[in-house]
Amino acid sequence: MNSSIAPKTFLKRIELLLLYIRVYIRGGWKSMYPHIHDIFSVLRCIWFHIMMLGVGYFALTSTEQAQDMLYVLTDALENGVDDMFSNGNPGMLFVFMLSLSGWSFVMWFTARMILKSTQISLRTRRGYLAGDNSSARGAWYVHFIIRFFPRIAGALPFLFVMLGCLKLDKIGFTTLLFGILTVVSFLLYVFRSRIQAYLARRSWVIRMVGEGRVRLLIADPDRFNPHHQQMTKAGRLMAFLALGITLLLFFLLSIIKQASFAQGIGPHGLILSALSCWSVFGSILVLYSLRYRIPGFLLLVLYLLLVSRCNNNHAVRTTTRLDHVDQRPELRGQIRNWMKAYINEFLTDSTALKNDSSEIPIVVVAAQGGGIRAMNWTARVMEQLSTDKNLPGFYRHVFAVSGVSGGSVGLTVHAAYKFDGLNDYAALGEMVSEDYLSPVTAGLLYPDLVQKFLWWPRPSFDRARRLEDSWSEKYTDVFKPVVPNASAEENKLRTLDHDFLSLWKKDPCKIPSIFLNSVVAESGQKAIISNIQLDGTYFPDAIDVIHESGYDMPIKSAALCSARFPYVTPGGLIHLTGADAGHLIDGGYLENTGMVTALSVLCAINDFINDTTAISSDIPAHIKKRFRPVMVFIQNADFGASEIKPIVTMHEILVPPSGFIKSWDREGVALDRQMKLLTQKLTPKVTYVKFELDRTGTAIPLSWYISKKANEAVAGQVNKLAGSAINKEAYSSLHRLFSDLRNTKAAHSPITK
Repeated sequence: MNSSIAPKTFLKRIELLLLYIRVYIRGGWKSMYPHIHDIFSVLRCIWFHIMMLGVGYFALTSTEQAQDMLYVLTDALENGVDDMFSNGNPGMLFVFMLSLSGWSFVMWFTARMILKSTQISLRTRRGYLAGDNSSARGAWYVHFIIRFFPRIAGALPFLFVMLGCLKLDKIGFTTLLFGILTVVSFLLYVFRSRIQAYLARRSWVIRMVGEGRVRLLIADPDRFNPHHQQMTKAGRLMAFLALGITLLLFFLLSIIKQASFAQGIGPHGLILSALSCWSVFGSILVLYSLRYRIPGFLLLVLYLLLVSRCNNNHAVRTTTRLDHVDQRPELRGQIRNWMKAYINEFLTDSTALKNDSSEIPIVVVAAQGGGIRAMNWTARVMEQLSTDKNLPGFYRHVFAVSGVSGGSVGLTVHAAYKFDGLNDYAALGEMVSEDYLSPVTAGLLYPDLVQKFLWWPRPSFDRARRLEDSWSEKYTDVFKPVVPNASAEENKLRTLDHDFLSLWKKDPCKIPSIFLNSVVAESGQKAIISNIQLDGTYFPDAIDVIHESGYDMPIKSAALCSARFPYVTPGGLIHLTGADAGHLIDGGYLENTGMVTALSVLCAINDFINDTTAISSDIPAHIKKRFRPVMVFIQNADFGASEIKPIVTMHEILVPPSGFIKSWDREGVALDRQMKLLTQKLTPKVTYVKFELDRTGTAIPLSWYISKKANEAVAGQVNKLAGSAINKEAYSSLHRLFSDLRNTKAAHSPITK
């Protein structure tokens, strides 16, 4: 009998257990729901502040660019009084501290304004909480958040800077300073009421503000009682102040287009001031959205989506309309012209030279992308090789250069430098180490931000043009050759403002052919800006931008078409044949080394040497066989082995973008190794050399700002190019090749304008 009853008893016990669990869950949920509701009710008031703090943390700690800016800050504060008061450091320190303090105050004030003026519905002890004098009896943690979140939010900006300094792998004066400022700012916000009441009793304060105002401050130091309307006055004052500062900066940064003005504020000063203004306006929008129960941010997003269809102001600058764009030479024709020009200039002095069997290097350079890091490294390496006495006439032997992103800018600046016949390495170093981030940041945060709300495009608000103009402005400032009997205006070199094709107008073979690699966003195709007319044989599925658009463009605009970083610089709108328009974006989206285009040029050179092309040539075969193809790769990315750490948190979300970014960054490793193999398979064999930037020890950023320390690190490696461990072999390969060059005239021939 027991065996027959046991199963029923067991099932009843299971059923009873499930009933208990169900009751417990229901009761637990009912008991937990009021607490969850109250926390959510508070967080819905301060979600915008939490988001802005996240943005600020990322901007101040989580990027190489942030580290580079903090290098500037620590150098200014820790290298002694002399360094602190040199190189514009006092102004930079003042603006940084003022902007940081302003953002701290705004975060405290606006968070406090919303929490103490919004009626927050409570469920733990039913009622509404609004201001210090509310009769609502919410749970203790609701009062804690309302009381302490503004104070913590006000202290966090200083803490973010301290954490950023800690990531520099040292604890110094700057870290301790901002740690102290974090504590001091928090205590000031905690004891503000007492400090205010104490100061209000001072005689000089009474004389300044009057006894009536003093009594009000002492009686109600918090000044956030909705019944007294003090919040409304203070909130309006802050809104008008933020509006005034924003309009002033917008007016100044829109009217004063010179890069020097934005550079005087600095990128972090601009970012922090923008965070302050956004915090105020976002808080006002949150406040009125809660008060009138309207989806303010949703309506704002819908409006921006609507007007974005008709306010694109990022058109690429164009200049001369080219009715005969096909007059540009094809690649094989340019190879013939270049070789003939070399032969006519250097191999006609004697029969002995004609019969000489020494090799003549014909060099193709590929420069990897990487912002100002690539710009700085590429231009310096090119000039170092061009002036090295052990590499006689190196630049005269460079047939073509292929660049991506910052590498394109470095190659273009160096080409303009050679076109102008300049010989000032110090000035070139100054040109490629300027703060170009501030002008584009100013354009992004002020004029270009206002453009998003307009129904029509204003090209003058385009932040990309601010970046272009900062390059040409700096070029004009640092390079000032003195021309006899010329005015100061006539002595200004505005080469970067000239047409791109003007570099080859006077002599098509003195300056190397340039291939600036970009991408058409709408199709994913490679787009190339070049003085060479492209053909499908060597450049399959590539768009010839000058041919397809029918226009030339300024040199600075051509360089930027290849260096339009994601979000920092927008895609450039350009009209192409067979399409309404397309957007040119950074060439690194597709391939960030420039080696694929360089390999196409090398294949064309080898075909011409081997007489496998249809181009007629009057160059003797034994002379053509003397030309030795050389590929020089200027690398600035880290190709070392990467430590693999698994993504643990939110792996479903983070794995895909991490895989995309990491694989994009590592593609150069495979291309580099494959290129070594391919160049050995070509006939004649191609000499492949690589000059690599050693990035260990110093953070060298990817964007458009480089610190003094990072710049000195790059310059030091360039000066020791021949003896450095990682570049010694590459330099020796070039040295052996050029040491066989017996043509002393070619070895000492300068590149003149």
